[in-house]
Amino acid sequence: MDPCHLIKKIRNSVLSSGFLRSHQRLLTVDGNFIIWKMWIDAYQWDRSTNTFPIHHKLTDEHLFPTNAQKLRNKLAFQVLDSDMLH
Repeated sequence: MDPCHLIKKIRNSVLSSGFLRSHQRLLTVDGNFIIWKMWIDAYQWDRSTNTFPIHHKLTDEHLFPTNAQKLRNKLAFQVLDSDMLH
């Protein structure tokens, strides 16, 4: 697989994460779960309380993608870039 597909695969795996029985992918780092809600919380905090948004490239389509939007490399790269790490 090429790097673009790997980035999308990581994003889509985290996107389908959660604690419900229907969620099959639970990613962990050092025993802590990584779930998509972390991205949503960061995005919503940035939009609601921050005068100068850190995540200025992100839109709702990044966080709540349709099936067609899940195929776009650009959205996956922007969700997993250094701004989101910050």
